[in-house]
Amino acid sequence: PAGTPAPSGGSSLGDTSAPADWVPLPALPEGLCQTELTGCDDTFGLRQADPCEDELPAGTELGGATISCLLGTGGMGKVYEARQHRPERLVAMKLVDAKPGSLRWQRLEAEAALLAHLTHPHIAQVYTAGVSETAGHRFPWLMMELVGGGQPITDYARANHLPWQDCVRLVAAAADAVAAAHSKGVIHLDLKPSNILVDRHGTVKVIDFGIGRRLGEQAEQRQAGQVLGTPASMSPEQRAGLDELIDARSDVYGLGLVLAAMLSDTQRDTAEACSPSRVPETKRQVPTWPRGAGRAEAADLHAIVSRCLEEDPAARFATMRELHQELERVLADLPVRCRPGPPVERAGRWARRNPVAAMLLGAVVLTTFVAAAAILVFAAASQQARRQAEQAADDMRLSLSEALLRQAVSASHQQQPSLVKQLLAERTATLALLHGPPSRPLPADDGVAIRCIKAGLDQSLASWQSQAGPVTAVAVAAGGHRAVVATAGGQGTILSLAAGGLEPAGMFLASEGPRVWAAAITAAGDRAAVAGAEGVIRIIDLETGRQTGVLSGHEGTVYGLVFMEQGTRLLSGGSDGTVRLWDVEQQHV
Repeated sequence: PAGTPAPSGGSSLGDTSAPADWVPLPALPEGLCQTELTGCDDTFGLRQADPCEDELPAGTELGGATISCLLGTGGMGKVYEARQHRPERLVAMKLVDAKPGSLRWQRLEAEAALLAHLTHPHIAQVYTAGVSETAGHRFPWLMMELVGGGQPITDYARANHLPWQDCVRLVAAAADAVAAAHSKGVIHLDLKPSNILVDRHGTVKVIDFGIGRRLGEQAEQRQAGQVLGTPASMSPEQRAGLDELIDARSDVYGLGLVLAAMLSDTQRDTAEACSPSRVPETKRQVPTWPRGAGRAEAADLHAIVSRCLEEDPAARFATMRELHQELERVLADLPVRCRPGPPVERAGRWARRNPVAAMLLGAVVLTTFVAAAAILVFAAASQQARRQAEQAADDMRLSLSEALLRQAVSASHQQQPSLVKQLLAERTATLALLHGPPSRPLPADDGVAIRCIKAGLDQSLASWQSQAGPVTAVAVAAGGHRAVVATAGGQGTILSLAAGGLEPAGMFLASEGPRVWAAAITAAGDRAAVAGAEGVIRIIDLETGRQTGVLSGHEGTVYGLVFMEQGTRLLSGGSDGTVRLWDVEQQHV
């Protein structure tokens, strides 16, 4: 802190020749691998660093603080409880017995540099760092926040018999702290129960960033094949020394092991619960743990742990923040994203979170169900009554259709074709109103009986149906081999009568507007004349269908046309009260 004097013969850590941040570590002889472990229980049968010198006695002045007692010893050095002078408070001091520029010296410098950028309520704060000389030895030291009564997170949970919700809450706090470190570009790489402490007030503190490093640090900044950390908490890529794969997801793996240990049988040894050899077993276990959790919560936690402990970093949570959010969703009884869960389960969780709303919704659903049931009963009764009414109406329509058919037969015998057509049309319209198939057999419209009646209505030898509207004028050649027809729409059609039928042989324009009322054809059938409301007479060549002349003179509608002699003269009469004789060849009156 500002204003704290440096101890006699000492200097700040940054005053040494070693850099303040990460630097390339010294090369090792070929075939050797540098393994540096931190914490209080990191031997695991591997080679340890040279032990520190003898324990400093209580009362030793160091870095503006008085040593009180030894808290723990690890591969990196010793951790003491001390009382700082200004401001007066209890602190933890990490001391390393190392030469300037050595690996352990650099590690302490790196830890100080990393922690200087981290401020979070669940990360043990660094106060200051420096170098002091005591009994002829130079000690680089790090003064940090003291976690009062701190216990490893698993020991704290076991000692206090915490329910699974509190265990998850503690791990979520640690995840929040590590996520904050990741947001500052720092990864821990040694997450284990002994590095996640819980103080006497139940507050989580993440400690020991001794082997942490910055996100994105390139492999060439570290010695190839260098393995740092606690084997029991290492991710697969850390154990394999694959620097290019080590990132925030490596911390996700380590915290996943801690979560598995917290949720497993509390009597199981912590190291055994976190052992990498137990990871496949943990992921295969039926999700029945933790004790006291419901089926859905157990399945969610098992899915979270399994996701954290994936061998492939790409299959884990991409960030520690995602893991923290998933744990918070479990605590809030919300469905987790790594295991969607069935709709019934999601509905049950919503009801537990919102009991009043669930009760109201249940009442609404029950009321709706009762109302729907009543509506269905009334609807069924109404439907039955409607069917009975429809059946009665259909019976009446069937009786009416039979009566209409009998009347049509009688009218046919009396040679009244128009009445027959009307009666048959009414019968067809009546049958179309039936709500379903007739309840008794009826003569079909295309049956023999109806066809016989309809056959008596049309005694023509042949027929042709105009597609251009009503036919308003017809003329036939004297030889009976050709006819012309004009419609109300002004279209003319040439019909061939040679085969005894009516076959269209061509078309022509009979009028450009008002309807045609008169038509005439020469005896030879080679020329036709048509006229109507427009008051002009059009001469048509029937061989080509082209108009060859126009005769005008009438002041109103022309109603009659007759060719005379060899078709060279034409007689016409109209609404103007005149009859006119025309020379068709000369086209004048």
